[in-house]
Amino acid sequence: MQKALMEMNLQLYHVVSDITGAAGMRIIRAIVAGERDPDVLASFRDVRCHASVETIRAALVGNDRDEHIFALTQSLALYDTYQAKMADCDGSWRQRSPRSLSRRQDPSPLSRRPG
Repeated sequence: MQKALMEMNLQLYHVVSDITGAAGMRIIRAIVAGERDPDVLASFRDVRCHASVETIRAALVGNDRDEHIFALTQSLALYDTYQAKMADCDGSWRQRSPRSLSRRQDPSPLSRRPG
C-alpha cells in the first residue's frame, strides 16, 4: 500500500505513525472508495494523531491516476486477505492450544529425546 501511496505522491506515512492504524486505514479505504478531496481525507484523522488536520491535508495532495488507484485497491484487498488469514490462524491456534498442552507429558519447553 505504501508504494501505491508514494506513486500517488501522498505522504501519509509522514503524518501518521502507522498507515495500517485506525486513521491510516480510514484514509486509504476512503481513497479506494473514491474520495479525493484532501480536506475530507484529513477529517479522518484520529484524535491521538500528533499531526494537525492542516499537516495531514497537505500530505494528502497528490495525483490520482487510475493505475495508482488500481494498485492501491489491489494492495488493500491483499492486506485484508492476509489479515483474515492471520485471524483464522489465531482462531485455530486458540482452539488447539489447550488440547495440545494437556496432552504433553513433559512440561519443560525443550523436552529431550533419549538416544
